[in-house]
Amino acid sequence: MKDKKRRLEIISFYDHTGTEKHLEEMAAKGWLLEKISNGLWCYRRIEPRSLKFAVTFFPKASDFDPKPSESQQTFVDYCAQSGWKLAGLSAQMQVFYNEDPDPVPIETDPYLQVENIHKAMKRNFLPANLVLLLCGLFQLGLNLWQMFDNPLYALFNNFTWAALIPWSLVVILCSAEIISYLRWHKRAKTAALEEDILLPTKGTRKLQIVVLIVLAIFLVIWFLSLGGGSNLVIALMSFGYMGLLFLLVYLLKWFMKKKQVSTKVNRIVTFAACFILAFALMGLLVATIVGTGMSDLFEDKDRVETYEFKGSTFRIYHDDLPLTVEDLMEVDSDARYSYLADKQSSFLASKLVASQYPTMDNLEPPDLDYTFIEVKFSPLYDTFREELLHQYDYRNDYTEYQYFFSLVDPAPWQAEEAYQLYWGSNEPTDEYLIFWEDAILNINYDWTPTPEQMTITAEKIHPKSGPPA
Repeated sequence: MKDKKRRLEIISFYDHTGTEKHLEEMAAKGWLLEKISNGLWCYRRIEPRSLKFAVTFFPKASDFDPKPSESQQTFVDYCAQSGWKLAGLSAQMQVFYNEDPDPVPIETDPYLQVENIHKAMKRNFLPANLVLLLCGLFQLGLNLWQMFDNPLYALFNNFTWAALIPWSLVVILCSAEIISYLRWHKRAKTAALEEDILLPTKGTRKLQIVVLIVLAIFLVIWFLSLGGGSNLVIALMSFGYMGLLFLLVYLLKWFMKKKQVSTKVNRIVTFAACFILAFALMGLLVATIVGTGMSDLFEDKDRVETYEFKGSTFRIYHDDLPLTVEDLMEVDSDARYSYLADKQSSFLASKLVASQYPTMDNLEPPDLDYTFIEVKFSPLYDTFREELLHQYDYRNDYTEYQYFFSLVDPAPWQAEEAYQLYWGSNEPTDEYLIFWEDAILNINYDWTPTPEQMTITAEKIHPKSGPPA
């Protein structure tokens, strides 16, 4: 039977009422708080008993202090004379317990208690939550801006969508914590002045638990949705990066506290190290992914192989494509193709980016590439349509040759609309935009397609297509 255990307690920093009640319940179960260390509350086994707990706040204390200050130690000694023993401390918060069923209170001035809590909150909790709230709002704004600025990329990108939920949870939790505390402080200050009582606190413990559960479920679903390949590798390495960063910063701060380094030096060195390590580890992460090919760690070996040509290594893919060159024409038996498909999907729409191109040792066979979008959320259809119709507008700002899509007959495609890309004065290309009621195709042939090939394309890509009414 273990005599020690550690728990991650989900309690608001200022919620002394909830903390005291929780620790009394733990003592009744036979566990007494022994130490608080970086969010982990350490307990030791005792005989179950009824103990009284009191949480006080010492605003001048800091998590970077190598040991309690002289004035803080004097306060601890003073409490001991009244039977209050120090159970643990964390930054400005101190937790005491007393075996007397009706002990003398540590603090008797409600207004002073409220002011001490507020000073401690302004020194630690409020700034941290405000910074985190601003970061969350910035990240949410950035991701939403990307969705509006480049919907053809962002609305299908798993990482863009993945960022919305956790950052939304951060914004919700930080906002709730700040608002909850400020409301309590306003009422508690009035009650202390007018009624000479200390209002009990009520933190956001239930909300914190819900947020953690939602976040855990989301992360499991998200990781499963990544499947294998480079996306999973990047996600795993990103989480490893954050974990390593926190661990190194914590070890550095702990080492300096152990060596009795002053509070000021510890704080400066820790923050500087956090900043430097964040950039250094991110650079190492990018260099590892790009430079060593670790993104291929979980690559499906049946999907891709490599070949050599003139001293260089090239990849050849074997993905299943709904439409291939072979579906549209006879191909030389000596032709060797790479078939590459990149599929992305969200609850709004799905996108398939497909390409078929010959190997470097024989570039004569025709190639084919296309993007097929299925719109699940119909209000987004016009957004995708406009983005695709104007996808080459940026080129017109840098060259005298203008690119534009011009209407063509949609009948061969069994579609509602069809466009062909032109450039220069009126030079046609073999790139087309095809619009069905619930789907869009952007296809680029390596030859001028016949009406029969256009119909085959529609039947292969969008089997639901049919002659427009």
